[in-house]
Amino acid sequence: MAESTLAPETLSRQTYLAPQKRQHIKENIQSLEWALRGRSMFGGMDMPRDIAFPDHNPPEPEILRESMEKEQQLLTASTPPEVSPLDKNKLYRRLKDLDELITHDMPTYDMMEQATMNNVEHHMAWERIHKKHILERRSILRILDTDNDSPFFTSIEQLRTSTAPKGNPRQFFQKFDYIEFQETQEETLNIVDDASYTKFLELKLRGWVEMTICKEMGWPREVYNAAMARWRKSLLDGAYLKFLELQASHRTPSDIQTFLGWDQDTYDAALKRWRNSVGEEETPQENATPATISDNGDLVEIDEDGEDDGEEDDAAPPDISVPETPWFAAKDQHEVAHSKSEEVASILHQRMQLLSLSITDLAKMLRVDKLSLGRKLRGKSTLTPKDVKMISGTFDKIERERGYVDPDAIPLRGDPAAIV
Repeated sequence: MAESTLAPETLSRQTYLAPQKRQHIKENIQSLEWALRGRSMFGGMDMPRDIAFPDHNPPEPEILRESMEKEQQLLTASTPPEVSPLDKNKLYRRLKDLDELITHDMPTYDMMEQATMNNVEHHMAWERIHKKHILERRSILRILDTDNDSPFFTSIEQLRTSTAPKGNPRQFFQKFDYIEFQETQEETLNIVDDASYTKFLELKLRGWVEMTICKEMGWPREVYNAAMARWRKSLLDGAYLKFLELQASHRTPSDIQTFLGWDQDTYDAALKRWRNSVGEEETPQENATPATISDNGDLVEIDEDGEDDGEEDDAAPPDISVPETPWFAAKDQHEVAHSKSEEVASILHQRMQLLSLSITDLAKMLRVDKLSLGRKLRGKSTLTPKDVKMISGTFDKIERERGYVDPDAIPLRGDPAAIV
């Protein structure tokens, strides 16, 4: 047997028929042979020469010969070839490789029964990738067992299981080429080109919100966040020098944000950039009290009444307690709880940024859902006392591990925990 006949490309284009269909073709050829000999096409009985049927002309011999040649060619092309034992071993090994390749990302029984959008797209992508593999497998089975007349002999359903698919065939057509991305690698792909960034700024200028911008641009949330990060970076680079001047003059964070027109995230990014530049040096308090120069040249703080206390005031820790509101509570109680939850969420979110943590990292530490945690820290969902205890406890643990506070929870000098 020639190698080209058993090549995968040839086998995927070849169609070998089942024994029943090949037998039907043979019967058609036999009927045409009987007709050429003047016999009945239905049994081969001799037909009387002197009997004439009105309005019926016998078929022309040329037409019968042409039809028989076509049937003979079809039988030859659809009959599996006979191969040597060595070639059968090669085909069997190829069959096992195809089974493993096809079942790698094959949809399960449940996915085929539930016609959701993801399941349908998964099946369509899987079928598009493995169509030639399925046809090649069918041809190999017909060659290895020529006379098998089972109607399910070449059915691909024999390989389907309830085990979840190991791959996602849709990624192949997204040009990801079956790469399993890590979170850090995914973030590096969220790069917004100049044309898309210009369109993003135009939509922002028109007052569009995140949902409508993503729908218009066809972006996922990760790309939108990348565009926002680029925008904040451009604002930060243009006004970073002025930010340092205002920080050096001991302006409060609210005054700096108002003067520069920054939001809280941009201010936090500038503060983080400055801390990274100074390394382990002491960082000033975010809520530093306005200061002035005394007569002897020392820098002293001024209290709220405008008087020099001579010593640093102890700042009270922020209240991060939230009320417990059961589902049967009154509507006004839920509103009060949600308002308090927004304030606490803002404090916790700022503390999370100072620790250089992401929502994903924090969710993994707490072993909770990332989307639910993100909604709570953004003030879109109400925090419960249990949530606040878990989150703040995790932050305290991280600060102690990093050396920001000592075991007695006293902030060390010059650490980010001291300015929370």
